[in-house]
Amino acid sequence: MLHTLGWNLSPDNDAEYFEPRGIRDCNEVLLATGKLPSGAQSLIDRLHRPWVIKDPRFMATLPEWSEILLPHEPMLLWIVRDVKAVEMSYVRRGETVDGITSTRGYKIDAAIERCGLLFDSWPGPKLRVEYEAIGEASGLWNQRDSGPAA
Repeated sequence: MLHTLGWNLSPDNDAEYFEPRGIRDCNEVLLATGKLPSGAQSLIDRLHRPWVIKDPRFMATLPEWSEILLPHEPMLLWIVRDVKAVEMSYVRRGETVDGITSTRGYKIDAAIERCGLLFDSWPGPKLRVEYEAIGEASGLWNQRDSGPAA
């Protein structure tokens, strides 16, 4: 859906999530160690624009990324999705504690609340959009002429 609306889905993106592999790898290290790897800055600097990370765990690490992201003036896009669908994503990744979905020590409801606070405090451009609205918009896009369908 995001590709049809113009986000860069280059060969550097992984086949499963269509996100830049290097950025996802850095975020995995950050999630595991609490520190960004030294190559994170150069990866951000080299990405073709616009690019997208839609992994909800990225929001959990946003404070650690902010310093290297903000000079590029990225738009923070919050894709609002059904809580159960988000929860199932975490379950697929095995992020449960005692049978309760969690990420970085936060239960799903607390994680969503924390994401809201981070979103509200983001100093750059930001936009909240419903997941279903992106699907509807991409369905209207005519890829043959690279413009909106008539």
